[in-house]
Amino acid sequence: MKIMICHVPHEPSPSLTLLIEREMEDLLRSHPIDEARVSIESRPEASPAWRVAVHLVTPGRDFFAASGEPTRYAALRKVFDLLENEAKLRNAQRTRRTRAPSYPPEPLPFPPRAELAEREETRRGWSFMGSATQRLR
Repeated sequence: MKIMICHVPHEPSPSLTLLIEREMEDLLRSHPIDEARVSIESRPEASPAWRVAVHLVTPGRDFFAASGEPTRYAALRKVFDLLENEAKLRNAQRTRRTRAPSYPPEPLPFPPRAELAEREETRRGWSFMGSATQRLR
């Protein structure tokens, strides 16, 4: 996996780079990642002051997440939480699509419609047989 980190107008921090690499390794365990592009922007005049955007190139659809927070660590944490949720969702969707029932379908918990109609007629005290009707009791 290739990681590209872009720090816009500030100096890169070794601890921040290490944190990004660890988070990417965690994501790599749950989903295959070919390439990661991380952009960290400092905007002191704006609110929120830090913006982090991540683009993960994966087989199939890519992952995108962005967040703006008052600190760069908070923005980074939020982005990786969003990416983890997206990875879990996609893994669940893939499991749902590929899993086929390997057991025969269970019988219905209620009787067929004809049997229900017959029960209803007897419950009211009437039984219909052809054109003849007779009173039960």
